[in-house]
Amino acid sequence: MEVQKFSDFLLNEARTNKKEVVDELLEMFKKRPNVEMKGIANERGIYSLAGMKTYLSKYSNVIVNQAFTDIQNDKKIDLKSISVKVAKWGESIPYWYIGLSEEQAKKLKEEYQEEEYKKNEKDINKSHNYGIIRHLR
Repeated sequence: MEVQKFSDFLLNEARTNKKEVVDELLEMFKKRPNVEMKGIANERGIYSLAGMKTYLSKYSNVIVNQAFTDIQNDKKIDLKSISVKVAKWGESIPYWYIGLSEEQAKKLKEEYQEEEYKKNEKDINKSHNYGIIRHLR
């Protein structure tokens, strides 16, 4: 990652065309590329905000957030969401999709949950055992 002066960062942010980022996000939802994620399941078809930011890493998080908010607010776009349980964190996070049926999204959700559990099984079991031991004291 390139380090830049804050004034340069602001100038680059001002030059970024948000419509271009919105278009790239919509293209991502249409093409459904595989997005390599660290610590959680790789994303394809349904995407977390972190996955969107990873895919569009050439843009700042702020611009991606703004572009995604524009998509959420656009009533013409059929953006849907589904909650996916992340065993490593013990909570669910929202994933979004466009152009998939509910059944397709649920199938991807199950695949993600299984993949994430396998990816982090050691850590999950370790923290679970630690919790049991702590509880018994």
